[in-house]
Amino acid sequence: MSCALIVGALTCDEALARGSSERGCVRTLEVDDFPLVSGGVQTAQGEILLTAYLDGQILRLSPQGEVLERHRHRAVDPLGVGRPSVIRSAEGGFAVQDSMSGWAWTDGNLVPQAGVHFPQSSSSTGLQPPLVQLAVWDFYPAGRDIFVFGYIRREGEAHAERYFALVTVVDSRVAPKKVIEKVDAYAPSSRFYGMSLPLLAAAGGGVFGLRFDQTHSILRLDQPELSPQSFPAGFRKTAVLPESPGSPEGSRLGAEAIEAMTLPRALYGRGKFLYLLTRSPERGGTAWHLHQIDPFADRLVRTVRLPSSAQGLILVPGPEHWILLEQGGMGEYGRPIIGWVNLPSEWIEDSASMVLTGEQPIQCAPSQVR
Repeated sequence: MSCALIVGALTCDEALARGSSERGCVRTLEVDDFPLVSGGVQTAQGEILLTAYLDGQILRLSPQGEVLERHRHRAVDPLGVGRPSVIRSAEGGFAVQDSMSGWAWTDGNLVPQAGVHFPQSSSSTGLQPPLVQLAVWDFYPAGRDIFVFGYIRREGEAHAERYFALVTVVDSRVAPKKVIEKVDAYAPSSRFYGMSLPLLAAAGGGVFGLRFDQTHSILRLDQPELSPQSFPAGFRKTAVLPESPGSPEGSRLGAEAIEAMTLPRALYGRGKFLYLLTRSPERGGTAWHLHQIDPFADRLVRTVRLPSSAQGLILVPGPEHWILLEQGGMGEYGRPIIGWVNLPSEWIEDSASMVLTGEQPIQCAPSQVR
């Protein structure tokens, strides 16, 4: 039996006894020349799709982080995506968001099949009254109905406001269905939204959103009255993010402030569970924890310590592996990818697994450069 895991002072046999398997945690020592990415999904074949928004690419990678294809949509294609910022699994393929300006639905090979744009004024024709402005930060598709978090301005309103909402696509236009909850865009806690993705996740047939406020919480978007109350201790209330100018320098200052804070960062879903990613500063880096929540039983199932101390972290969950994309310090336009960690899914999802439950992070076996 092989063991690809080093767990502090634990031997391989002791690690296996704690719930691991022959498949271990592997860290790629060097990654390909990655562009800036904002998130991703796994395909049915276990490959990884990442959105590289500034480069206008969707990267297709192996579970080990090898770039297999750089898929570029043509911005001139009315069904294409110029700057893909968010990608979600959808019926028959994927739904891709073009920055904050539109969606495209693709087949499993990322070939666009349909699309809709978000016009930014009432004189445009892509929105159905009473919706006259839409700028989406994150979304989750449920057929042609789409749960969104973003700015919405309706007919008769002077300014766009920030909402969790449900919209639908009718005849290639976006029409409002339901405003779920308004978010005070001027509240200090609302500054966290602009530095957090993903905010929306599905679990067990429900759709949920991470809500920042004086007391942070999880909102069930399809049935708000059934929103879970469970939330990890120590993360419900956090310090206020200082104001910073709306510029690349302001983004850098905001990112540096977050690195010194204890707070929730993103929400994921797998099966019937939600997974809340949180960060805490510690000597030598960041402590990253993932909290497994059963939103239907309304209980915090358990918390695991992820094997990373990077300044930023993006997760890509899947049935066999969870991929951890480690990010460096904030640059002019975002955080670069500096590491790639491949974890067996059962270590995170199986409540009987004890591999990641220690106070200190495990040390993953190195994988040599491809």
